[in-house]
Amino acid sequence: MHFLHTRLTRLFAWLVPAMVVAAFLPAATASTANAATTANAYAASAIGVSASSSVANLRSNSIGLASLSCTTTSGLNRKASAAGITLPSLISGGAVNSTVQTATSGTVKTATGSVSIGATSLLGGLISATALGSTTTASVDTSTGAGSATFASNLVGLTIGGQPIAANTAPNTTLTVNLGGLPLAKAVVNQQLVYKAGGLEWGVTRALTVTISNTNTLGLPIGTQVIVGQSFARMTPLPLGAYSVGSGYGLQANLANGVAKTGQIGLAAVPCTGGTSKTTVASGSVASVLTTGTITTATSGTVTPRVNASVTTTVNGTSVLGGLISVSAITASTTYSKTTKASADNSKFVGLKIAGLPLIGDNIAPNTTLSIPGLGSVTFHKVVQTPNGIRVTMLYIVLNNALGVLPTGSVISVGVSQSGTP
Repeated sequence: MHFLHTRLTRLFAWLVPAMVVAAFLPAATASTANAATTANAYAASAIGVSASSSVANLRSNSIGLASLSCTTTSGLNRKASAAGITLPSLISGGAVNSTVQTATSGTVKTATGSVSIGATSLLGGLISATALGSTTTASVDTSTGAGSATFASNLVGLTIGGQPIAANTAPNTTLTVNLGGLPLAKAVVNQQLVYKAGGLEWGVTRALTVTISNTNTLGLPIGTQVIVGQSFARMTPLPLGAYSVGSGYGLQANLANGVAKTGQIGLAAVPCTGGTSKTTVASGSVASVLTTGTITTATSGTVTPRVNASVTTTVNGTSVLGGLISVSAITASTTYSKTTKASADNSKFVGLKIAGLPLIGDNIAPNTTLSIPGLGSVTFHKVVQTPNGIRVTMLYIVLNNALGVLPTGSVISVGVSQSGTP
């Protein structure tokens, strides 16, 4: 387990999907404890497409991210979708649909991450597929403490260099992609990262991972990487009550039915059994509606002598509808102690401006809701607090008309910090 956490931490700087997985991992447990003294925590994520590169316009955040972390609640079903993605010469991808679930059947608890992507073309057509995707499950039998996992890629009509790739291709098959008779990239098909500890099994499935390995005429720098169809699932036994819960992110856009159209950009979760996690992304956007600069989320948690969680999300340079609302910097910062049931909110705006409302600024009262013509209902510094935690959303926008790909009733959240489980 320590190996996995260390490896994913080192990959963070260049591999966003690995960072998303690492954010959900608790610290190592020496052994599987007796069921009477443990809770079983679910963790799962699914991502359609993610790309990293030294060139800015070849990078992409986790498209279609659906996720859940360190929860003991069964019966959850979270979904995300995205219209697709185009990065010059690298990838043109179809619609993304992601799902994460938690379930209980008798004494068996299961976490599932699953993702599907429509017709996709990579490297100017050198790689193409009718559909790609993956599903990962992790289960634990609470009566015995034993666990297992399953890993499956969905490869429909996949061709690489004109050669068809079988739907049942063996895990971790690595192929060379040539351009003009010269090696261009390495492609890993049905990539499976499997980990075991304490009688449990968990891991990651990727339908396809492509890494540029040589100079080329496509203008793709060496080391540029795109991952298509990643899913992750894990079950972890935790001491009853002795685990931290919380997460934060910079930006998300949901349809009125709760399905995410823009995933949780800049997501980081509090490690279940204590520790720290941090995510930084260069920018975020909701097409035709909103843009941001750098997003950073930092979390921390402790389990001894007290069970505490702390989450701080900062969002720089937010602009809504070309400056209708603008904020130089947003800080969403919360803390919660499960031991004392105490919470705190240290969130703030810097440089908040609303066109036509010059008297409203940084000191706007929490939970102030305004109707903004051409946009909708906006709640500033929205706070939800319960005995089990606190959640802050600095900008909570409900559209009163269709904007871009978002229909009326869609919800955009900017600057989110959650400590505990409100």
